[in-house]
Amino acid sequence: QERPLIERWLRHNPKITLVESRAPLADLRRGKLDAVVTVEGPVQHILDSGNQVCVTIQFDGAEYTSRDAEARVERSLKEIFNNVRHDRLEKANIEEEYVTPLEFNAEDVASPEKTTGNLLGIMLPLFMVMTIALGAFYPAVDLTAGEKERGTFETLLATPASKLEIVAGKFVAVFLLAMIAGIVNLISMAGTFMFAIAQLGEALSGQMPLAIELRPGAILVVVLVTVPLAFCISALMMSAAVFARSFKEAQNYLTPLFLIIVAPAGFAALP
Repeated sequence: QERPLIERWLRHNPKITLVESRAPLADLRRGKLDAVVTVEGPVQHILDSGNQVCVTIQFDGAEYTSRDAEARVERSLKEIFNNVRHDRLEKANIEEEYVTPLEFNAEDVASPEKTTGNLLGIMLPLFMVMTIALGAFYPAVDLTAGEKERGTFETLLATPASKLEIVAGKFVAVFLLAMIAGIVNLISMAGTFMFAIAQLGEALSGQMPLAIELRPGAILVVVLVTVPLAFCISALMMSAAVFARSFKEAQNYLTPLFLIIVAPAGFAALP
């Protein structure tokens, strides 16, 4: 007998569709329904007498559509809750502030530059390690296993250059290519982030203030940190690739090494 009242409450939300079901719980488990709403007792009589109505929303937490339906139903019923509460307070001649003695306001005092710096501090190390590792990956493979596969390594050893000079030359080439890849990608990411943050700043104005402040000192520190990072990654890549006899075998060696190198940067991004 209270069904028309419940239907009126829920039909205010155009995203909720009410359907007929003889076995609602079974249909909910089979996925034919997204949520089931049940109400105990005569709703209108309970509300008129000033008592509390118990509304149960049943849903399938393993299904996204069911969780979404539960949230929509709850939001719609909370609007009814606020309206009924307001009417009761008005009839009892009680101000809203009397039943809500505390008002909470959260104010973020972080500057836009600090907020943006925090985001960059999470993402930038991971991107830098990945770009440097990718920059060193193929040169390291080509200058070691690639030369063995092409048969040019023996010719190189027959030259007057010492083994140390050959190894040093190859390492410097890998190192410089990794550095170039890291710095070029850093410049590219800086431009992309500046554009993206400018767009996000307009969309999130007032919610999350964003602004980039690129100080020369900070840029210098990033470039200086890139040098030992590229040095270390290049050494690890060459050390692994030199044991391979072919380009494909070197790729098989360096792929897990690449993941091992990137993993710590990923962990560093976690809170």
